[in-house]
Amino acid sequence: MKTALGDQKTKAKQAEKFLNKGHKVKIDIMLRGREKAFRELARKRVEEFIQLLEIEIDFDQPIKGTPQGFIAIITKKK
Repeated sequence: MKTALGDQKTKAKQAEKFLNKGHKVKIDIMLRGREKAFRELARKRVEEFIQLLEIEIDFDQPIKGTPQGFIAIITKKK
């Protein structure tokens, strides 16, 4: 949850490269210790990351809460 916006944009561009090659991308945010009290903020961060992607995507697995945080698996829309 401490990742700056510039770093998120860099990771989004890398994710787009993988998606354009036909690979799936797993978005995973891990919460530790007191961060677990801010689960809604973490979910919002995953949604914001998905909005940074400039290509259309489909969800293989929608955003799902886990005891450690949130995960989502996305693919490029065909």
